[in-house]
Amino acid sequence: MPISYVPILKWKQGEQGALKEMPEAEKTKFMPLLEILPPTEAQRAKRDYTTNLQRTLDIVKKSWGCTPFFLDIMTYYISESVNSIHPLIHAKNIAKEIGISPIYVVPFLYDKIYMEFFNKFISKYRVYIALRVAKDDLLKEDFSLQLQSFIGKVQKDASRVDLILDFEDVSGKEIEELANDTISALQTIPFLDKWKSIIIAGTSFPETLSGYNPGENSIIRKHWGAWQEVQRIGEKKGILRPLIFSDYGIGGVTPPPDYSPFMTMSANIRYTTYDSWAVFKGRSVKTYTYDQYYSLSEMVTKHSCYMGASFSQGDEYIEKCARRATSTGNGSTWRKVGTSHHIAFVLEQLANLPAV
Repeated sequence: MPISYVPILKWKQGEQGALKEMPEAEKTKFMPLLEILPPTEAQRAKRDYTTNLQRTLDIVKKSWGCTPFFLDIMTYYISESVNSIHPLIHAKNIAKEIGISPIYVVPFLYDKIYMEFFNKFISKYRVYIALRVAKDDLLKEDFSLQLQSFIGKVQKDASRVDLILDFEDVSGKEIEELANDTISALQTIPFLDKWKSIIIAGTSFPETLSGYNPGENSIIRKHWGAWQEVQRIGEKKGILRPLIFSDYGIGGVTPPPDYSPFMTMSANIRYTTYDSWAVFKGRSVKTYTYDQYYSLSEMVTKHSCYMGASFSQGDEYIEKCARRATSTGNGSTWRKVGTSHHIAFVLEQLANLPAV
């Protein structure tokens, strides 16, 4: 079954739990892009990157299994190496040892040294790659020529490469403008119909909820709105090939900070709806405790957007919490709950898009 969705997930405990608890039948419908987060300060001090990667990829296997997924270690490990061995090579060795099947995400870096490294890496290990292009590169006038040159330099046939056009944070633009930007970018892609897949990523979810008041809040899913518009007008604009939708789940582009005793977290449930995220926000968990999640869960289950306990593992947990039939968990619990619901909801949306 061809995949329809690529959720970009920061590989933390909540996201790990969401994938681990997902039914196997659902896992055949999408392929996650897992962003491996940077080593901790202690690991940096020890230069213990290999151990960190080993533990991380072991968790990937337990959570996702052996089916293919996109693996991005370059976003945060780009300058790290161990004994002059690049992290991608360490990841390849570990993946082979434990039997997982990553497609390695490489950034579009128009740099001679990196292109030479990618060429050697791809040729020696015969791996599949996904080329991730950031929005700043997408908007460059010479992007098409640079992309052709990049593919030529790494000696890779476009038909063996997944191309990810990552518009990143799109919250500052209107939906129609985003759709036009997407169409314009696609029209500059060389050999458009040859790529293994073309994935359109972005999000309008904020980096922080600090500016939102307690109670119910609504955040427009602008990237989803733009995606629908691209599907509607794409053929008229000469975009005749299928595209794959991608977003950042229930988080922003920048990863959340690691927990520290000085952090102030507000209780919140992030619940994806048709064209927005409904954010049910409480107050500081230090002052008002995690017990706030009982009342927040009640707010969700009484809301017209609630899909019912049988919709996803996340929805079931919300229903149990509303009845005080389970614990309130912690921040990671609610990232798992929200991610579980979000993936299930987006898959249903994509399956029910009207024919163009």
